[in-house]
Amino acid sequence: MIGVDYSFPILRRARELQSDEGIQLLNAEAYHLPLSSESVDAVVCVGVLQTLTYEKKALREIHRILKPGGVLFLDGINGLGLNELIRWKPVDRLRTHNPFILRKYLEQDGFQTLKIVGTYILPSFFLSLEHHLESKKVFQKMDDLLSLFIFFARAFILIGVKK
Repeated sequence: MIGVDYSFPILRRARELQSDEGIQLLNAEAYHLPLSSESVDAVVCVGVLQTLTYEKKALREIHRILKPGGVLFLDGINGLGLNELIRWKPVDRLRTHNPFILRKYLEQDGFQTLKIVGTYILPSFFLSLEHHLESKKVFQKMDDLLSLFIFFARAFILIGVKK
């Protein structure tokens, strides 16, 4: 397993918390990963996309290091979500994304997109309903009709496989 971050303090903290000596930690940016081409089985990219200026470049780099059949799990802040559409003032330095445009980018770069899953964070006055909604598989049904319900998703997870 390999962990990558551009921040030395984050890597230092990860080393302090590391329980498995077999995990390799690397300092690198998403645009220039110090790994051989087609050397990685899976990439889990969490909390990264919203900080990138050139997401296409980073996605191409991830594609380069993944083996054929390798899986990408990518999360992002939903630029189509109602929270973002009605926001008066954008959050500094965090970028939102349209998951359908990202899917297009991935497919152009040689990924097969398996799924886009919404992350639904309800306003506090709905929290009492959350258990009921989950028991009725409401969120699963919303994901099945994602193009209709994407506006309610705060974030998304995109899962792709390298062709």
